[in-house]
Amino acid sequence: MEIGCALHSYASVHDDTFPDNLDVLFQEGHLKAPLEPRSLLTGNPYIYVAAGQKRPRKSLDASEMVLLYDDQAEEGGYAPCVLACGVGSSARLETIQAQIRKRGEATA
Repeated sequence: MEIGCALHSYASVHDDTFPDNLDVLFQEGHLKAPLEPRSLLTGNPYIYVAAGQKRPRKSLDASEMVLLYDDQAEEGGYAPCVLACGVGSSARLETIQAQIRKRGEATA
């Protein structure tokens, strides 16, 4: 959740745009070591998928937009994630991947 808060803090001072990568959050002081952007469950780096994207203005859009997620689904196929509305949640891994593909198509 600390990473999600830092993403929103960054966007607040950068025209509602999320950073190009998570390292920027450390460089600009939104996050501080020893925190690492890694899954508490697997130790793997989180998959950050909101690079350079605008924060949604509509709350419904923000509650559906995944910012980062753990690439290892838990039982039932759900993966922990952080949403653009600022909450931690979980979503089906297939749903997250479909959302990422759709975003890619929208920017192409």
